[in-house]
Amino acid sequence: MANHYSLFQFRDFSGEKSNVRIYNGPITAITIGGFLTAFGAMRAALEGITVGIASQESWVGDLTVLSAAFPTDQQAQREKKWFVRYHDIVTSKKYDLEVPTADLTGVTLIAQSDFADLTVAPMSTFVTNFNAFARCPDSDANAVVVDSVQFVGRNL
Repeated sequence: MANHYSLFQFRDFSGEKSNVRIYNGPITAITIGGFLTAFGAMRAALEGITVGIASQESWVGDLTVLSAAFPTDQQAQREKKWFVRYHDIVTSKKYDLEVPTADLTGVTLIAQSDFADLTVAPMSTFVTNFNAFARCPDSDANAVVVDSVQFVGRNL
């Protein structure tokens, strides 16, 4: 099991919190600069597809409180999520994660579906950053690729 990951926490309109865990490769003295750049880009990409407030981010050995604010948008609900399906490019094993407080504003959905068009910003920005940043949960050496992003409602 990989032990290198980042957590991004989002707060919804009623103050509830949800985390997104994304596995990434090991961080060394040589890679820290590039990692921090990619880490910031990943958070920005997540913020580009959500309407909640990014309240905390962390990676092994570090926790940064980003905000204690509550969103002013009533649509910022942790139950509204982006369900991201992705796979390991080496083993083809499939994984998923959920991004809370999904923001549909500006996102193009495929006709008659709840699936986002991954080729149109801001979702394409998220996909590009996720594919570059994330690693397989089972092996931080293996890169991953997003297969789909679906708008869902859940209370998890």
